[in-house]
Amino acid sequence: MASAALFLNATQDAQHHFAAATDSLNSSANHHALGSSNSTASDIFSMTDDELKERLHFIREIGYGNWGSVWSCFTKDSPSREKVAVKLVHRSKTPTTAARVKSLWNEMKIHRSFRQDSHPSIVSFHSFTITPSFALITMEYLPRLIPVEVHETKARGWFESLLGGVHFLHRHRVSHNDIK
Repeated sequence: MASAALFLNATQDAQHHFAAATDSLNSSANHHALGSSNSTASDIFSMTDDELKERLHFIREIGYGNWGSVWSCFTKDSPSREKVAVKLVHRSKTPTTAARVKSLWNEMKIHRSFRQDSHPSIVSFHSFTITPSFALITMEYLPRLIPVEVHETKARGWFESLLGGVHFLHRHRVSHNDIK
């Protein structure tokens, strides 16, 4: 595993929290693979870009926004070759990138807080990884996309699921700022 001495282009607060987490992880001899949902302590990784390529096979981009993109991937180092979703932020030396990495770090902390109290409408978190070129979150892959036009009875079920997830977030004092 790569050293925790990395260059995170984020605020001092994010740098401090990430350094503390990776220092404790890097002192351990064994790390499990990306995508393993059994993880609690070993779900934050610092590695080289080449190590990331050895662990994940990027299949295709399935979404994008102002702050990054989401990819479907296979884990290369697990026997099941689990399919996962990866939210990816490209790192460059700009203030905007620092905000994006910090936002991804904060998203990871929220996802991790739901491990013991999950909700079926909230995507499961697997890991946070940082490389010299990328910051990324590995999550549960949901293969079914919702069509734009649907019959009201089907839309009602999806809308109830969405409202249930938002209610769960609000009960945990989390507000979602990017519902589409």
